Amino acid sequence: MELDVQKLNDIVVVRLPVNRLEVSIAQDFKNEILKLIEKGHKKIVLDMENVRFIDSSGLGCMVSCLKSVGGDGDLKIANPSDSVQKLLKITKLNRIFNIYSSTQQAIEEFGQ
Repeated sequence: MELDVQKLNDIVVVRLPVNRLEVSIAQDFKNEILKLIEKGHKKIVLDMENVRFIDSSGLGCMVSCLKSVGGDGDLKIANPSDSVQKLLKITKLNRIFNIYSSTQQAIEEFGQ
């Protein structure tokens, strides 16, 4: 999977090119995010504008990536669709992830 990655100073904005984050691509997604983290990128904005569906594998990978960022960074979610917002609320992951209505808002929260 090739993610659309944009670097803005010490912030990385990642746009998913797919509309479903599910078992068939979840591991590839996770591996790509972990590569960014291993390169020292600890401030990540995940732009989910295109994503309409996430299964349990996708959710698990998102949580794993958030944990991998560690306490000195964050993985923020931007532009979630209504269906993704509902899923995050039902699973209570909206309490774990910082969620923003726009990518710009998420970037600003990092202090840029």
